[in-house]
Amino acid sequence: MDLVVGRIVKSHGVRGEVVVDIRTDSPEDRFAVGEVLATRRRGRAARPAAKAAGTPAANAAGKSPKGAARFGAAAPAQLAPTLTVEAARNHSGRLLVRFAGVSGREAADALRGVELVVDSESLQPLEADDEFYDHELEGLRVLATRDGEEFELGTVSEVLHTPAGEILSIATEDDGPSEGRDVLVPFLERFVPEVDVAAGHVRITPPAGLLELDTEGESDTDARAEDEG
Repeated sequence: MDLVVGRIVKSHGVRGEVVVDIRTDSPEDRFAVGEVLATRRRGRAARPAAKAAGTPAANAAGKSPKGAARFGAAAPAQLAPTLTVEAARNHSGRLLVRFAGVSGREAADALRGVELVVDSESLQPLEADDEFYDHELEGLRVLATRDGEEFELGTVSEVLHTPAGEILSIATEDDGPSEGRDVLVPFLERFVPEVDVAAGHVRITPPAGLLELDTEGESDTDARAEDEG
């Protein structure tokens, strides 16, 4: 399975650097000098990277998604199957990366929207029971409780890696309390107390009000109906 570890957002400067949106919690390993990353355009299969390193690390809550996640825009007609990291540095929560053979703004601009991927077979097995790779979480059903009854809220569509920690992006059901909206839940134990990959679900206890996005609308509708009545 191909896992996205970064997305090239845009060029930076005139020397061929690109801004990379990080999709891994081990950027120091994935984007180390000499690392070779496979490339792909959104929606197309990637070729496996020649080399991929990974060092899992748990977050403060003891639960840590690992690996990768997605983005996309226009890509050049000809795209090299791999890119080799020549240099990388932090920049406002993202990375500024220079790849071998990419020199000048025009060459960097041609990489806008390209996804950088690794092969899941290259990932090291996780030893802790409460650590997970992104691809293990994405696609899991999300269970929540409302008015004492459990229901299926939606599915985990993506794991977001932010400076503040990991966040689960949940695509909710159209007929659910969030009416098909994307819901973001911090991947912390108090909000995600259960992850059962084998059973295919996570159970959440979201922050107050997170699942009540349509409550005000319902209340307003009911109030208007009572007034009209």
